[in-house]
Amino acid sequence: MNQIEQFLENLSPREKILIYLASILLAILLSFHFYHSYLKSFFNHEFFIQNDEVNKITMINQDLNRQIKQLEEELIAIQDKIKSYENHLSIFNKNYETYIKNLQNLALKNNLHISNISKLQSEENSYHKISVDILGDFNPILSFIQDIENSNLHYEIQKFEIDNTSSLNLHLKLTLSFIALVKNKN
Repeated sequence: MNQIEQFLENLSPREKILIYLASILLAILLSFHFYHSYLKSFFNHEFFIQNDEVNKITMINQDLNRQIKQLEEELIAIQDKIKSYENHLSIFNKNYETYIKNLQNLALKNNLHISNISKLQSEENSYHKISVDILGDFNPILSFIQDIENSNLHYEIQKFEIDNTSSLNLHLKLTLSFIALVKNKN
């Protein structure tokens, strides 16, 4: 080792740089030779095994992505149906008093007198069936019934009776049903 150190000390700076560059170049060439001879075949074998596993995992991943996309499309379709149902149900998003107040307002609009409103049936504050007794002339009664049909609140006329109680007034007996989804504040 002393001889090598002594040899390097006797060299000029240019010769030292050339020897350093030659040794670096030789180290690079040896590393490439070692890679191509030994490591490349080892990495290729390992890569082939891993590549086969990666391909299987990739196929499984693609299948799962396809299933996720299909489920997302189904979810969007279901959410659209729910929005549609909510829009349809918003019509019934009123309470019992709103329906009764609407009947009273329609009667006042047509100059009719409501003599009696009675509950016939009420199920869990949603489905209501009522009986309404109204006194008035024929044309206002007819207009009242048309207003009920054209109302933004949905009533179902189940029974319709007109009696002639006196020569001037008719007696209208209506049996109506409606759905009120908002619970009473009682």
